[in-house]
Amino acid sequence: MIDACVHTITRDGKYLEACLDAICPFVKKVFVAVDSRSSLFHIRPRPNLRVWIFPVRNPYYDLVAMRQSMIEKTQEPWVWIMDDDEYYPPDVIQRISQRVGSADAYALQSWPVWNPTQHHVATSKAWIPRIFRNKGLKWSGKFGKERLYMEDQLPYYERIYERYIHLTHMKHPLWRKEMGQEREADARRLGNNPSDITRIVSSLL
Repeated sequence: MIDACVHTITRDGKYLEACLDAICPFVKKVFVAVDSRSSLFHIRPRPNLRVWIFPVRNPYYDLVAMRQSMIEKTQEPWVWIMDDDEYYPPDVIQRISQRVGSADAYALQSWPVWNPTQHHVATSKAWIPRIFRNKGLKWSGKFGKERLYMEDQLPYYERIYERYIHLTHMKHPLWRKEMGQEREADARRLGNNPSDITRIVSSLL
């Protein structure tokens, strides 16, 4: 088990339960903050899961405050950011657990799936910091441009050569739509998913 607290914010998270099922058995604690405007009223209880409703009036700033509220409640030595459209296969989590320890932050790549058999090539190349040592962490900025600082500086991260499954193109997130931040992804530049990724994505639908 990783001595980490997973942080998730959600609004009607279509894939949230599946994402939680995958990661909860491998981490000490999971926090989920739910946008108060969400129609998602029930999340299945789990022994290490804590859920609360966060009042959202100005989403540009309140969504970042949701993230910060979890930092302030976390006592575990590691913070793992996992949004409600990020699925980690159990074998990937196990390999990640063997890497976490010496650095202050870790970044991964994703399979940004467009459909069960294809992914978006352009966004599959990005390295995204996801695991942070719980040391002076603070969120700053407004939603869509928020950054997690470590002792007032952007954290230097090591790369972990594992990929999670990013379902954002299939989720159609309400937050980005209401704020005019919908990503300009389209069906061009698609690559074929590995067979195991196709199998997992198909099972989530």
